[in-house]
Amino acid sequence: MIGMTIKTCLEAGGVGPLLGKGTSYSTLSPTWAWLYAITSSVGGISSGILNQSDFTRFATKQGVQVPGQFLGTFIIGTIVPILALLTASASVKLYADNESVVTPIWNPLVLIIQWSKYLVSPHLSTANKYFSA
Repeated sequence: MIGMTIKTCLEAGGVGPLLGKGTSYSTLSPTWAWLYAITSSVGGISSGILNQSDFTRFATKQGVQVPGQFLGTFIIGTIVPILALLTASASVKLYADNESVVTPIWNPLVLIIQWSKYLVSPHLSTANKYFSA
């Protein structure tokens, strides 16, 4: 994931337009927008929250699992979404159909397919897909 973010941002010459664009929720009331934000935030780490008993089942004493849960929550819940935002924003700059249609690529597999379309060397394309997948 880090490699995909670095490659996409280097090719785009920066992180792209999504970070400075701002938000608009004109079709949603602020209440619904807030509920969607909470749901999407908790949804990313819900499997870790629901599997709490699996983390503590084989612990030798109480509290041993806390450092792992703390690091896991912050890595999965913070770093991965930030890398995804940077990569999707850079993909807008690279692969937008035209200036009026801005479609970020959120799916890593679609991004790998885009790379294979634009790379000149077939060997480089194969190696790129292999290591990214």
